[in-house]
Formats: sequence, structure tokens, C-alpha cells
Amino acid sequence: MSLQRILTSLLRDMEADVRDYRKLQSLLDGQFKAALGHESERIEVQGRDIMAMVDALDTRRQAREQMVRQLLPKHPQPRMEALFQSLPAAASDAMRVRWDTLEALVRECKALNARNGYLMTQQHAMLRQVMQGEVEDTYAAA
Repeated sequence: MSLQRILTSLLRDMEADVRDYRKLQSLLDGQFKAALGHESERIEVQGRDIMAMVDALDTRRQAREQMVRQLLPKHPQPRMEALFQSLPAAASDAMRVRWDTLEALVRECKALNARNGYLMTQQHAMLRQVMQGEVEDTYAAA
């Protein structure tokens, strides 16, 4: 595969990831709202949709890593930053803008996922306490 075709494919994949990470944000927000409303069926559906989206994103990530390794076969760490440094300025700048957008979306989705996980963990703990009578000692003997 030619350099131009690989770069075009990388750009296309990054654009698809940006689009899908925005969808993932929406799914994570929906999951959060469902958790706040204690809508277990909706939480389950959102969870399945989130997992399907994450699987698609991971598949593209793996393909992207393979393409970067093809472009930088002798580089000790064939990562996107090394690729940017190896490209002419115009191509590097165009890819870097997309990459920075993608990285920001990844960080945001990780934060949303952590928020959702925390909420659902807290809800589960409270439900367990109510159902099983497990009450933590607020004031324990020192």
C-alpha cells in the first residue's frame, strides 16, 4: 500500500473515530440518565450499545497501529507522534489537528465512563445495604 493510501486511510479512520466517539459520548450520557432514573432495562440496552461502539473503536485503533508500524518499520516506537514528525509540515499539521480532537474525545469519554461507573457502584452499594441490611459503621471504635 502506498504512503498516500495509508495516510488517506489513517485520516478516514480518525474521522470515523471522532464521529463514533461523539456517538459514544451520547450513549454514555444516556446511560447516566438511565442510571439516575433507575431504569435497569435502558441501562442494559445502553451498555450493549456502548460495548458495540467500543469494539468498533478498538478494531479501528488496532488497524491504525498496524498502519503506523507499516509507515515506520524501523522506528523504535512507531506511534502517531513519530509519524507526525516524519511527515511534511502540511500533512503533519492536518493529521495532528484530527488526532488532537480524537484524543480530547477519548479523554472525555473516559471521564464520562468513570462518572457512570461511580454512580452505578454507589447505587449498587446502597441497594445492597437496603436489601441485605448491610450498614457500614459511620462511627467505629478507634
